[in-house]
Amino acid sequence: MISCDTQSGLLDVEDALKNMRSIVKINLESQNIHIRTAKNRVLAKPVKSTIAVPNFDNSAMDGYAFFVQSTIVENTQFEVIGQALAGHPFNTELKVNQCIKIMTGAKIPNGANSVCMQENVLFEDNKITLQTPCKHLQNIRKKGEDIQVDDVLFEKGHRLTSCDLSVLASIGNSTVEVFEPITVALFSTGDELLDVDTQSISDLKGSQIFESNSFVLQSMLESFGVKVINFGHIKDEEVAIEQAFLKAAEQADAIITTGGVSVGQADLTRKVLNKIAQMHFWKLAIKPGKPFTFGHLNQTQPIWIFALPGNPVSATVTMHQLVLPILKQAQFEQDKSCIHPAITTSKIKKRAGRKDYQRGHAYNKDGQLMVDVISGQGSGLMYGLSKANCFVVLDKDQSDIDIYQSVNILWFDEYL
Repeated sequence: MISCDTQSGLLDVEDALKNMRSIVKINLESQNIHIRTAKNRVLAKPVKSTIAVPNFDNSAMDGYAFFVQSTIVENTQFEVIGQALAGHPFNTELKVNQCIKIMTGAKIPNGANSVCMQENVLFEDNKITLQTPCKHLQNIRKKGEDIQVDDVLFEKGHRLTSCDLSVLASIGNSTVEVFEPITVALFSTGDELLDVDTQSISDLKGSQIFESNSFVLQSMLESFGVKVINFGHIKDEEVAIEQAFLKAAEQADAIITTGGVSVGQADLTRKVLNKIAQMHFWKLAIKPGKPFTFGHLNQTQPIWIFALPGNPVSATVTMHQLVLPILKQAQFEQDKSCIHPAITTSKIKKRAGRKDYQRGHAYNKDGQLMVDVISGQGSGLMYGLSKANCFVVLDKDQSDIDIYQSVNILWFDEYL
């Protein structure tokens, strides 16, 4: 187990993730729900198709269906003996030199294996004359072309997208088995915080600010499919903070807080957690977000605690890079984030010692991915993060980066 903050240094981000991944487990029940409400839910078991899609050969065009040995040249004629519409097949087998008019999606009749577009034929006296050559299997969607019987379409832990719901419907599934959402209790601490819902600009006094962390964090969690219980913000009172943790632990699988975990005199969250919880680490070699804290309440059924820094950019970065990956793993979901190289358009200041997530705006210029580093990289400058579309990820041992050098970027995903 990782010890609390010591003089020996800060814990690397990779080590923190490795340790959290090794111990965080959340017991999640599964439930069957209708696919119309299943977007963004996570599969509790694999989905296998029991049918082929399409389940019959059908036409990809409006045209005429007939038999082709290999290729038929233009000016070949066929007698039109009927038609097939989607949902209304032609049930008589075609003979040589016979054809039917066929609409897109209609079943290919027996005796036919090719479709010529209606624009490429001349219709006259109940006959068609090909205006272009036509090949075997032309304009035909084969049975099972999209999905075969017994194909495993989605694995356990797959998060369902809008397109996935269409796929589930296409194989005849009206319901799907998913995990129940993880429940997260969320609150901020600090006497300086005002509630934007109940207080106004005229209420700002001295060093007070509006509480804003819960808005970005709750939105990220809900985009992730988490059920959020928002406790609001808690005053800097040790008893109130302790009661908030204990009450949250009765209702949630995990607790996420912001503020009060540094080493200042008013950082009471740290003091409370030392008293009531088992803490695994306090500080990380990350910028922004060094005062990130992880631990748990209870022993038999741990309630996981992620105590984030109070500065809004720090809270957002640590939520995105440290909390969401752990919650994903808890419901068997794979992390799909991907690093890309880009060329920086200006010098980047950095001191070695911490992994840095600078805010950037990436774009394509003449086929080359470029990135502008947003001016104002302070951990409290949320507007700078709002203007960005990626993180410029600088490793712990990197220092200043010169202009036009290659750096790694991480595109913002649907959670930011």
